[in-house]
Amino acid sequence: MIETKYIDGYEGEGEVLIYYFYNDQKEGMLIWEGYFEFLLLGCYCKDFQIGGLIENYYNHSGFYDNSPWKIENLNVVISELENFNIQKIDIDSHNINNIVLKLKNELISFLRIPILKKKEVFIEYN
Repeated sequence: MIETKYIDGYEGEGEVLIYYFYNDQKEGMLIWEGYFEFLLLGCYCKDFQIGGLIENYYNHSGFYDNSPWKIENLNVVISELENFNIQKIDIDSHNINNIVLKLKNELISFLRIPILKKKEVFIEYN
């Protein structure tokens, strides 16, 4: 099943699909590109770890270049998300801030599942 609540209202705009396969089914989250960019901005650290999302965000590589792109290290990604800081997002919208915080928490929970199931996770960036 693909969770779509983070694309609702933004259909037809840029989107990010984060998923893994389980029992021949895609399990994932479809996210509006804007929320995803805010999420990455809030996680950004100049001393980023290799194998996570921030390395690719900073270098504009990985999921920007190849789709689908396999996340190299899910534990690094979870660590990056756990270090998310809403103060790094320069937007004066209480609604967007709340949505991005919820997205961060749900994405952390989502990514823990394929770690336990020993599944690879992919990103499609359109």
